[in-house]
Amino acid sequence: MIIVNPNYINQIFAPLIGGADYETDFNYYSIDTDDEEHVKKMARDILLPEFKMLIPELQHEVKTSFTYYITNYRKLDFDSRMDSLLLPLKTPKDPVLFFRWLWQVFCEGEPFDYIWDSGEIVEEFDVSASLKLIFRVKGIEWPHSDNNPTILKSNKAIPPVTRFLKKIFRR
Repeated sequence: MIIVNPNYINQIFAPLIGGADYETDFNYYSIDTDDEEHVKKMARDILLPEFKMLIPELQHEVKTSFTYYITNYRKLDFDSRMDSLLLPLKTPKDPVLFFRWLWQVFCEGEPFDYIWDSGEIVEEFDVSASLKLIFRVKGIEWPHSDNNPTILKSNKAIPPVTRFLKKIFRR
């Protein structure tokens, strides 16, 4: 059984998430999101290097979910997904085509339908799936708010938690 999750796709845009809030710090609005060469260059130069720094298990889950939603594009509202991440990019006229261009960079040489011979596919919608996977792989107990209220509820704990999360996302 294969589990896919649309929230894994967010990892593709990790270096740009929230960038729309900081227009003065980013000059990505000039990228033509409807031009294949511009999109692929952005993917190769900005997105892919960060993606390759993720732990292999997370890379695999992202690719698997990406494959599923690219081939079942009616199951995911791609433009809403992009808008929700506050990316410093204009929403493309054809978001599915935009994502297919990203796929060609991230999964070079792999067919869109590589997961279909792998058995039953189940959709999951856990927004914490990426973190839970990383914690499991690293052998760290998932910090539920009941078990560890300081980590999740204290404003003083935010900087150490942020540094910790950045560290565990990397290999």
